[in-house]
Amino acid sequence: MSRTGPNRSPAVVRCINGTASLASLTFRTSTSRPWTSSSFACRVPRGSRTAIVGLSGAGKSTLLALIERFYDLGVGRIEIAGVDITDLPRTVLRAHLGYVEQHAPALSGSVRENLILGAPHASDEHFRAVLDTVNLLGRIDTEAEGLDAQIGENGIRLSGGERQRLAIVRALLAQPALLQLDEPTSSLDSRNEEILQTALDPPPSSRP
Repeated sequence: MSRTGPNRSPAVVRCINGTASLASLTFRTSTSRPWTSSSFACRVPRGSRTAIVGLSGAGKSTLLALIERFYDLGVGRIEIAGVDITDLPRTVLRAHLGYVEQHAPALSGSVRENLILGAPHASDEHFRAVLDTVNLLGRIDTEAEGLDAQIGENGIRLSGGERQRLAIVRALLAQPALLQLDEPTSSLDSRNEEILQTALDPPPSSRP
């Protein structure tokens, strides 16, 4: 995955368990709007990371929303581990998915409170280890309170790139079977983009 310019920022899908596949998608956002059809087909094998690249408005975010079942397909099929996602209750499906939006929210409170959402029983050592993988630990350690540092309303005390990485850490801590990231490097400089690419590599135990 490389930087692709302001209008071609990729969406990224990382698959840990099973295989995700999508084909011949048709949908609409409401009954008052026309159907949108696509011959798009994609297969994300177990233990892999796939970047989906396209111009702004090409449908990258919509594709991730379809996997999450924010919308349901009119025609077509999306499978995860061989199971059609429409055969699963949304709560069951989403328990196996991680999703980080382009402008990922940070919650008012401490760094720790933000991370606990992803892993309620994780230790401070685990939090720190995952923060380190995205080059965020050094920033947290500049705060006297460390993990208990307050980040302000909507994470105002963090930069856009720091908020983005914090949201990605929260998703990584949850260890979802399928992790979806909408333009995860849009707020990052080239050094932190490279570090994040490494952090997003599926663990060796999940690779075929």
